[in-house]
Amino acid sequence: MKHLLLGSLLGCMLIGQVSCTEPTQEEAPKTVRFASYNIRRKGKEKKEERLWENRLPLVCALLSQMSPDVIGLQEPTMEQIKDLQQKLAHYDGIGQGRGSSWWGLGTDEATPIFYNTERFELITGDTFKINETGSWWMPWQAGQTGWLPRICTWVKLKDKQTDKMLYVYNTHLDHQYAQAQENGISAILTHIKEHATDAPVILMGDFNSTFEGNMKALLNDFGHVKELAEVTEGPHETRTGWDDQELKWIDHILVHPPEQTKVYTYTVIACDDYPSDHRPIFSDVQLP
Repeated sequence: MKHLLLGSLLGCMLIGQVSCTEPTQEEAPKTVRFASYNIRRKGKEKKEERLWENRLPLVCALLSQMSPDVIGLQEPTMEQIKDLQQKLAHYDGIGQGRGSSWWGLGTDEATPIFYNTERFELITGDTFKINETGSWWMPWQAGQTGWLPRICTWVKLKDKQTDKMLYVYNTHLDHQYAQAQENGISAILTHIKEHATDAPVILMGDFNSTFEGNMKALLNDFGHVKELAEVTEGPHETRTGWDDQELKWIDHILVHPPEQTKVYTYTVIACDDYPSDHRPIFSDVQLP
């Protein structure tokens, strides 16, 4: 079922076109499709085709083809979120902008979570800060916290098909400092331990980091859907820099508990003409 209003986007590789990777009809009602996508904030661009008004139909078309049950977006401003809400059928969302302060109560970039209202009911959720910010009189602090406000949005959802609960966390970590990224994840893990102990957890977003080394060790209780998936599709890298000049694997979807979770598919969508400087990713997951 397509949940969005716009049609297909030519030139993109999608898992739904490959029948051998889809769950069986018996398994399908138990699976949840999670997607994560940095859609790039609205602003000035070097090329006209990269302006948000030109990219909006393409972003919506990609979301339509993925047809996710839960979507975590990174970088949208409140204006972009309103644009998407007008196009998204059967979806509702939650998330505040990070603003100019670390309280995240302004109209700047957000990390919203959208969910299919035909499948899920929102129980609770909010946006919280995951860092303080560096300052010009204490520049050394930026290496641990980052210069920009960073936030995380979380929801507790009830699956209308199974009556089971699940938690989803969506974030966008610091883009410069590894220590700031790790501290941001630590703040999220603290929140999870305090609020999300009675149901499975999905953690997704633009980490600005590969899932290796200290980052993987810090998240040792989580499993990466790419490593757990029965079938993987698409390129390894998730950031393109528009023209494949900044290829990086920095967008992720993680699950907890991994040993009780079945992951059928993991897909990175490759397009000839990118509607963002990141590629969207999605995964079909059967939660315990």
